[in-house]
Amino acid sequence: MSTAGGVTTTDGQLFTHMEHVDLARLVFKRFGHDPDVATAAWRRLLGNGTSTADFLRLVEYPEHTPHCEGECRVAVGADGRDR
Repeated sequence: MSTAGGVTTTDGQLFTHMEHVDLARLVFKRFGHDPDVATAAWRRLLGNGTSTADFLRLVEYPEHTPHCEGECRVAVGADGRDR
């Protein structure tokens, strides 16, 4: 379910962008860090057509989350700037 302010859960609670990032990282981990397999699982979970590139943008989002395994550093160079 989508609203002007973002996405809501089936019970009407806000599901934030950072929660999507963290969920994507969990899916990526669960499916063996394989981008194509994890993206296919993400599509099944959310019933959408997310591309592998878009899914990886979530996984590699340059902000740390509770389930990050270093992916946030992939998107940030040594100088701290986004690549």
